[in-house]
Amino acid sequence: LHKAIRRQRQMCIRDRIKGESGQVVINNPEASFEGIVISDKDNANVETTPNTERNATDYTVNAKTAYVQMLDGSYGYRLQFDAADDNTLKRYSQVKISLNGVTLTKEAAERYTLSGLTAANIVSQTPGTASDLIRKEKSIGQLTDEDIYTYVSLREVEFALPDGSYTNVNEGYFGTANHTSCVPRTLYDKDGNTISMLIN
Repeated sequence: LHKAIRRQRQMCIRDRIKGESGQVVINNPEASFEGIVISDKDNANVETTPNTERNATDYTVNAKTAYVQMLDGSYGYRLQFDAADDNTLKRYSQVKISLNGVTLTKEAAERYTLSGLTAANIVSQTPGTASDLIRKEKSIGQLTDEDIYTYVSLREVEFALPDGSYTNVNEGYFGTANHTSCVPRTLYDKDGNTISMLIN
């Protein structure tokens, strides 16, 4: 019963935006959600790094971003903190996040971002391990919008290499100005479905 009530409260947060996209500020001292951190704050490939000028890239966005999925793995949120020091979320830890004063943004395809977070929004954080995750294993064709920002293992995929050897960056950009934020690498599965993996 408690899990059902908790899930209903969490769904109400997402339901604040009725259209396909939109933004709303949550002004409710009791608003919060619980989940498991699936991102690694020390990984340099957590978030795309936007170009701020023609030859400049903002790498700080990566350190300020985290991904948290619901305890049952049903869906997840992208969290964007005001500063890198505010993002103290450790991978696999179970967290409770206060949403009072936080901005909820919905983009097309059910992408939900919570922004304006500070360290004060982290109500609690309990260390965990990979075994605490609800494991989802799917083929590319089985992915749905609800899988966005959740931990999913893809079945029977491999890199598509049209020519040359594999590197996880575009070698054409080595030694040049910082004008590229990410490079897509294509994965495909035995059914012929494809998906891009973005590499910072």
